[in-house]
Amino acid sequence: MSFLITMIGLLVSTILATIMNAKWPRIPLPIYQISAGAVLSLLPFHLSLDFHSELFMICVIAPLLFTEGKNTSRKEMLELRKPILLLAFGLVFVTVFAGGFFIHWLIPDMPMAIAFALAATITPTDAVAVQSITKGLKLPGNMLPILEGESLFNDAAGIVAFKVALAAALTGAFSIKDASLNFIFVAIGGIFIGLLLGYLIVKLRLFLRVQGLEEIPMSIVMEVITPFAIYMVAEEFHVSGILAVVAAGVIHGIERDRLQNTTTKLQIVSTNIWSVLGYLLNGLVFTLLGFMLPSVYREIESNLNRGSLFGISVLIVLLLLVIRFIWVYFLHDTFTKNRVNPLEQFIMSRIHRDEIKVSDDKNLTRTLYAILTSVCGIHGTITLATALSIPYFMPDDTLFPMRNTVLFIAACVILLSVLLATFLLPILVKAPAESEDERLSTDEAYKIVLNKTIHQLSKEANSDNQKAVYQVMDDLNEQLIDLERGITNRPDNKTIQDLVKLGANAELEVVSGLVEKGSISETTHELYKVYISRTLNYVQKSFLQRVWISLQAILFKKKLNVKWDKKWEAKLENSLDKNADLIKEFRQAQKEASKAAISLIKQQIEPENRHEVMLVIQRYNRYLNPFGTLSEKEATNLQEMVSHFQLNAMQIERDIIQQLVEEDRISSKTATALRQNLVYDEMIMIQN
Repeated sequence: MSFLITMIGLLVSTILATIMNAKWPRIPLPIYQISAGAVLSLLPFHLSLDFHSELFMICVIAPLLFTEGKNTSRKEMLELRKPILLLAFGLVFVTVFAGGFFIHWLIPDMPMAIAFALAATITPTDAVAVQSITKGLKLPGNMLPILEGESLFNDAAGIVAFKVALAAALTGAFSIKDASLNFIFVAIGGIFIGLLLGYLIVKLRLFLRVQGLEEIPMSIVMEVITPFAIYMVAEEFHVSGILAVVAAGVIHGIERDRLQNTTTKLQIVSTNIWSVLGYLLNGLVFTLLGFMLPSVYREIESNLNRGSLFGISVLIVLLLLVIRFIWVYFLHDTFTKNRVNPLEQFIMSRIHRDEIKVSDDKNLTRTLYAILTSVCGIHGTITLATALSIPYFMPDDTLFPMRNTVLFIAACVILLSVLLATFLLPILVKAPAESEDERLSTDEAYKIVLNKTIHQLSKEANSDNQKAVYQVMDDLNEQLIDLERGITNRPDNKTIQDLVKLGANAELEVVSGLVEKGSISETTHELYKVYISRTLNYVQKSFLQRVWISLQAILFKKKLNVKWDKKWEAKLENSLDKNADLIKEFRQAQKEASKAAISLIKQQIEPENRHEVMLVIQRYNRYLNPFGTLSEKEATNLQEMVSHFQLNAMQIERDIIQQLVEEDRISSKTATALRQNLVYDEMIMIQN
């Protein structure tokens, strides 16, 4: 019960920290979370929390790194692979080696193996903390993608180095040569098992889909348990479970576009599940850091006093900064060399002229670039999670030596790196020039949102999904054109109703002509008239009434799915067989009528109603094959992908709107107006 109460307290602290960060965003979220955890531990509830180290690695670190690997941009990772690997592996080795000896020199009582374990603990950086602290600031060039890629792989490299050093500490035998060979074995073995198992799991999910056995709850459960299962399998083979999880996450990211051919609902549920898990685990680790700080501070057992340990922590942070600065300074050209395809660069320069015009990255000196990269080496989740995984007891049941000292120094390094970045980055990096009295208008902000959304979508395009991505990008470009012509993004309901009525009349004329020609029966004609009357009745309803009808339809489908059995399925198949000719006639009439309606509606297009015309035509296109020579099945699959990327684009727009609010570039009223447009667009999509 005590464990449950403490976990609830940590979750509440995480929520309160998020609320405070939303209210006062200038202070980074990790600082709120650490403070909330510290306050919780000081409350007179006598709360306590003990973690099994291996369980902590499985339940916290594994899903965090799997999520990071899955969401990493493969395109950027390939383009920036050299600087990422130099930071994630080269710098890790140098830092652990130099840091281990330096820490042992500062604290002679600390065994060499534990000094190296501490050095490995404080090596990984935290991309979440970097993103939180750099909100509202513009990092130069590709620095942020490099830092994100580094945090993914140096997490794994640091943890592997930590486990090697920890094993040496537990056995009492430490050899740099043996440790290096062991590192190579567990690292390569972990990557191999992660790639293999990740590939097999993806293939299994694709196989289930092809066989028609894909169920949303089952697929989500398979995805959620993947990092736990892969970690445990890799550890059973005595290789790195962490690197296995990272490799599996990258494989899932590479295969994500194939899996996007699944239903849009599955993609939405999957994205939301991992988003919640990522938020929960990152928040828990930082609040846990604050929660444990008071007890760690009280329980330090060392010949050094607490002030001396804090001073040592400051020296360690300075060493980390110096090593990182020297590394980036001498490899500056590798980090800043442009690897973007020239054709892509030209196209993006045409789309984002305003952003490129104000870029001043070329004026950034080698020294300043190295300083920025060093300050952005913020430590957080993985550092604390790794330190907490140190066992309480040695194999002979004696207390692990200087465990609280290691935790205290790790916590100080995290706090110092976060505070240092919080104060220095706003000084080193200029925020986007923006007058305090002047904010962006709704149209200006919407242009920025559309441009950035198009840019982010372009990064997701590949040979398998480019048709769907380009169609969504074309729709967004159409909205940009409308915006530049002064046409509002919010469609006029009265204009849409008039256009639908016009199209309905054209449909009825075509269907009547088909009856006269003998192409369809009178029964089909009567059925079509009922269909048209219901369509007009639906369009004439208010927006809220249409929302309610859509919700009723969803609830009816769920109810139908619950009651569905083989008897109902047999009845449906029997009904379809009996009315096959009628259904065929109706669909043929619907296609012919839609073509005539589209032709007539296109004749009504004017600058003022262009947006409404395109929305109504989009409604008709669902009855046709809008993808040229594709078969009906291929067109359906492509339409599902388009729907997925439309929803993805809407989420990107929401994120950009939130970013503009946090940067104080738009008012709350403007943000509300932009979000209302998004809600309307979603309803249009549901109706279509």
